[in-house]
Amino acid sequence: MSSPTASEIDQAIEGSTIARQFLANVQANGSSEALRWMLPDGGWDTVTFDQVAERASRAAAALRALGVGPGDRVVLMMRNIPDFHWWDLGALFVHKPFRPEELRAVIRDLTGVSDDTFDTVPAVSNSSVDF
Repeated sequence: MSSPTASEIDQAIEGSTIARQFLANVQANGSSEALRWMLPDGGWDTVTFDQVAERASRAAAALRALGVGPGDRVVLMMRNIPDFHWWDLGALFVHKPFRPEELRAVIRDLTGVSDDTFDTVPAVSNSSVDF
């Protein structure tokens, strides 16, 4: 089975955004566990989808209070910690959500990745970077 192309992915998610999908997931699974992480003492902590949504809302409000608005770029330079997720969503909720072709344009501009790459790889990341 081959991987879907970017155009097939675009067609499958037509009219949807990460923000809409997240909010639909919160509505359907609000009290369910969304994230789980290990604490320094070896124990575990969790948050529900409702808690992530509430924290993302507070993060969006904090970013707006700092003057962040539609059209501004937000870069999150954080260690691999749970807080990244609600700050990332908060930044997303401040902005007009990207359509897939807009996201590819941003990635292309920031990384120099060619349009041909998106025929098989919808997103690019470098997991070897450790902040």
